[in-house]
Amino acid sequence: MDIPSSIIQSYSKRWPKVNWRSVIGPSSSHTAGPCLIGQHAANLYSGKFTAAHITLLSSFAETGKGHMTDLALIGGLLSMRPDDSRLCDSAVLAEEAGIDIRVTFDSNPLNNPLPNEPNVAVVELSNRGQTLKVIGVSIGGGAIVLTQINDEKVVISSGYANTLVLFRDKASSIPYNIGLLPLSKQLNGVDVAIGQGIITLASTQQFDSNLIHAVSAIKGVERAVLLSA
Repeated sequence: MDIPSSIIQSYSKRWPKVNWRSVIGPSSSHTAGPCLIGQHAANLYSGKFTAAHITLLSSFAETGKGHMTDLALIGGLLSMRPDDSRLCDSAVLAEEAGIDIRVTFDSNPLNNPLPNEPNVAVVELSNRGQTLKVIGVSIGGGAIVLTQINDEKVVISSGYANTLVLFRDKASSIPYNIGLLPLSKQLNGVDVAIGQGIITLASTQQFDSNLIHAVSAIKGVERAVLLSA
């Protein structure tokens, strides 16, 4: 299933932009956004990764060096925020941390998995055979949308205060209508999307810790990750 560009762009119109007091680098879309993509990718990886392959596509590839897009994304992988002064040294810090970083600038439009989106990054993390692939789009003002985790299409927007990502056992019997669970009353106001291997619960409010614990304990949920904007 391909995610239409209109769905991605709807988040740009629907949600307010992320306002940082200051951003290291000249561009919110080419610096702050990629930094957040890196943060989310690192959080979604289970354990510690030792290698990262970053592919910057289209506009990211064409202007990424000047906008520090590569350094911002590497900084995000190291849990830095867009206003962290260490972003300029992120590649060196990653090397010191024992992480093998490889960055590819690919301006060929035929290689862009989201041809209607100019600011696309593909992040592949690995360690001893354990891999994670994340595709993210920067939609302006520091806001992003993740469109793919491994082989599964998702729509995870930084416009939500929190998104709980549940990695599910594909052979499990987790109800496709999660609203039928005993947690249904607690899920009011939460946008739920259920895929073959991933369930996302997104809210504009902070998640209650009891809800996070309860959802994470559902039989068939292998791992739960909380992503914050």
